[in-house]
Amino acid sequence: MAPTILIVGATGNTGRSVVETVPKLLQNTKLPSYRILALTRSKDSASAKKLAQISGVEVIEKNWTEIDDQWLREHEVERLFIASHNGVSHFAEESQFHYFALQAGVKYAVRISTTAYSVKPVSAACECCA
Repeated sequence: MAPTILIVGATGNTGRSVVETVPKLLQNTKLPSYRILALTRSKDSASAKKLAQISGVEVIEKNWTEIDDQWLREHEVERLFIASHNGVSHFAEESQFHYFALQAGVKYAVRISTTAYSVKPVSAACECCA
């Protein structure tokens, strides 16, 4: 197995563009041997089927909240991109995921978040910063 770039949220708005772009970018770097795992909740969706046609991309069906450090090591994940959900459990689940990534020796992580409720200055999450 080759070193892996894991893309969580691969069929979402941002993740889909990441999966489409990364293979092209890898061609001009020292990382062309990296395989790309595109994580989705449904391999049967139209988006997942389209991504599966991209050379070097493997689409897998798995809930990212069920991934642990052992899974990351087994799949040789060295780099990851995470576009997680923005539900109530977002912070706890993402924190756990990052902990597992650290324990598994993941070298690089990129994350985005669009939790609009929590970035308003009047939200409870931001009271400590006011």
